[in-house]
Amino acid sequence: MFRSFYWLAILLAVLLTGMQPDLAHLACRRIANRESARRVRQKRQDALCVMQDRLEGARQRVEALAAQLQQSEAQQAALMQQASRMRGQLMAVQAENAALVTTQAGDASSSDPQVPATPPQARSPPKVALALLPSWRLTSAGDIAASATSFTASSMAIS
Repeated sequence: MFRSFYWLAILLAVLLTGMQPDLAHLACRRIANRESARRVRQKRQDALCVMQDRLEGARQRVEALAAQLQQSEAQQAALMQQASRMRGQLMAVQAENAALVTTQAGDASSSDPQVPATPPQARSPPKVALALLPSWRLTSAGDIAASATSFTASSMAIS
């Protein structure tokens, strides 16, 4: 289709201006080349705009991910600090427990020399502590009250 317009433009240039056909052909080629170059530049500019938009989107995604990473690192630091604090508390409770076990073993051996003191690992855990285990998963005040009554009932039965 372009070819037919091209020859039509040459014919019009020859008829209207009285140009020689070779010069009209060259003039039409210049015009066609100029239009082709304009289309190529426009296409390149459009591709550049698309790439700039993609780059801006990628930059925003990188910024969002960096903020999320920073937040996660802060959260991890807080959790590590909490874990360290809880480890310290656990060690303190274990030391207190060991002191109580030693005290109980000393009391048991001094009161009845015939009964050998059992090491702490061989002893079974206290039954009161076992009764408290289900109460860790309580969710409402009614559950807490029910657990408190079952705890008092179970601790009374142990005694």
